[in-house]
Amino acid sequence: MWDLSKRDEQEGIRVLEGHTEGVELVIFHPVDPNILVSGSQDETIRVWDLSKQEEVKVLRGHTDRVELVIFHPNNPNILVSGSWDTTIRVWDLSKRDEQEGIRVLEGHTDSVFSVLFHPNNPNILVSCSLDGTIRVWDLSNQDGREIRVLRGHTEGVVSVIFHPANPNILVSGSLDGAIRVWDLSKQEEVKVLEGHTDSVFSVLFHPNNPNILVSWSLDETIRVWDLFKQEAVRVLKGHANRIISVIFHPKDSNILISGSWDGTIRLWDLSKRDRQEEIWKLEYEAMVYSLVFPHVRCNGYETKDMKDRVEFLQKNGKECGVEELLVKFGDLNGKLKASVVRLLLYKN
Repeated sequence: MWDLSKRDEQEGIRVLEGHTEGVELVIFHPVDPNILVSGSQDETIRVWDLSKQEEVKVLRGHTDRVELVIFHPNNPNILVSGSWDTTIRVWDLSKRDEQEGIRVLEGHTDSVFSVLFHPNNPNILVSCSLDGTIRVWDLSNQDGREIRVLRGHTEGVVSVIFHPANPNILVSGSLDGAIRVWDLSKQEEVKVLEGHTDSVFSVLFHPNNPNILVSWSLDETIRVWDLFKQEAVRVLKGHANRIISVIFHPKDSNILISGSWDGTIRLWDLSKRDRQEEIWKLEYEAMVYSLVFPHVRCNGYETKDMKDRVEFLQKNGKECGVEELLVKFGDLNGKLKASVVRLLLYKN
């Protein structure tokens, strides 16, 4: 764990040890900020109490690496995990002797890559897998029942997301290079978005326009889709390796930010329809793994130069703001570092 307020932080303020192989993910408990959950290649999920700096629970049952973990939206004691062992397990953290999970959802025939709860019905869970299917599960009974299998992709499905305005609509991205739109109420595919020439890693809806979808791919492009027109309205080119992370700026939804294994972070302005290249680029001497805007500011990183720029713009009637971007970068051997990038945006 790291304290971003410490300018010279090097080794971290806490080290939590217990996993015996690589850690795939960590998430905070939705109610108790002292509880952290981690999933690992060692096939376990571990629950940590940060106030005591110790491991308080080990969840065992998966027989291959744990790919993902999410909390139930209404019950913070319920945890759902997906694994390369093809299963989804439901855990109850309130049970002292929890070992195998209170439910095991079986049906996929290859690694589970994503699970998410239905936004309006917390008893409905959706999963996708390298077996090329999307499965819908009903958790309202004790066993957890598979109620639907969506088939259409010809290779593994690695990303699913619900439409922000219509919870019956599901969008999936696949290693087959296609993006498919599904209507759960009709139990069928309603659209196919084609254009990427290699695997689609993830899809993301525009925060203010639910008709706009963003996807990124192994073909090194980002595509902006109009779901009504069923076509790509922008193809953003510039990266020279796998794109790992794409996020929208929290204050200006026209600004898209991407990070890649080519060692660059690029900013794109979606309001400039005739411009396909980035508006700004930052280069690292390492691969970029993730981008996130922290919920709190990183004290101690404000520079006189940045203050002078903001003051100058404000005096000249420019609307401007500074946001901090946390960047994780490193190499394939797991040697990772983090840095804070300050982004100054202003409008003419």
